[in-house]
Amino acid sequence: MGVGLGRWFVRLLSAGEVGEPDPEAQVEVADVPIASGPMLIAALERSGIIADGIESFDVVTETRSRMRIMVRRRDAEPASRVVAEVGWG
Repeated sequence: MGVGLGRWFVRLLSAGEVGEPDPEAQVEVADVPIASGPMLIAALERSGIIADGIESFDVVTETRSRMRIMVRRRDAEPASRVVAEVGWG
């Protein structure tokens, strides 16, 4: 990549203002064993946080052994506290 092209690319990537992240977008707050996932989701929902679980597929063992716990971005901080209190994640 030439110097001129590199500068153009950097300007392109840094152009414009960075917008606020979408508070409704889902973010991961924990990755737990699949058997613990529903219990953690229940604990989050008891705290008033809407959560979803996504089973993770392990390509090496060809099994679904983990669950990613997803919440809305605006609930990520309180959800992280619940995860820490429960002791998972």
